[in-house]
Amino acid sequence: MKKILIIFTVFLCTKTQSQSIYLELLGKGVVNSINYEHHLSKRISGFNAQLGIGFAPSSLVTIPASINYVFGKRNHHLELGAGLTYINGYLWVDDDRLGPEVGVHLNLLYRYQKPEGRYFYKAGFTPFVARGIGTWFGVGVGYSFRSI
Repeated sequence: MKKILIIFTVFLCTKTQSQSIYLELLGKGVVNSINYEHHLSKRISGFNAQLGIGFAPSSLVTIPASINYVFGKRNHHLELGAGLTYINGYLWVDDDRLGPEVGVHLNLLYRYQKPEGRYFYKAGFTPFVARGIGTWFGVGVGYSFRSI
């Protein structure tokens, strides 16, 4: 876990051209999450690191973190990546406790964003390897902003 935190610290301290914030329904945050995305290139395509916090009304808390690579030109992109999600709490009722544990997730997402566009959406497959969670999917909508 220390190595993962060190890698994310390096990514977050690297000078960047753009950053994003997005809301995700289902996906790597399990129920819903708000995520920060740090791009490592001037374009949408390239590596990015993501860190978020997820929650559910029942007291579930998740912390998804992943590293992705975005492929594509113009408006249509493929986002591939992997990461870890810390999971703790009850999903819906008191008898379906999840965690505390760390699950592995993969990202295979379609992303629509114009080259100079600020708004984007994504949808795709985010399978989990964690006790109690298996195949999963998610959709998200977000806003990109440029670094000063």
